[in-house]
Amino acid sequence: MGLTRPGEILVDLPDDFALRRHDMPPIVTEEGPGNALPKEILSQLCERRARHGDANRRTQHPTWG
Repeated sequence: MGLTRPGEILVDLPDDFALRRHDMPPIVTEEGPGNALPKEILSQLCERRARHGDANRRTQHPTWG
């Protein structure tokens, strides 16, 4: 492809650099929890938020009961 040549976007990579299909992460078709906080931590945060007068905004995640 020539992208490691001078003036190209990958100029700092070695000439033998290769990115293969298995090097790429899978495409996510359905969102999962990702980097979400654990439910125990989120529950504690919601409890403390409610104690500090913000109870009207408190929502509960349907899968956490």
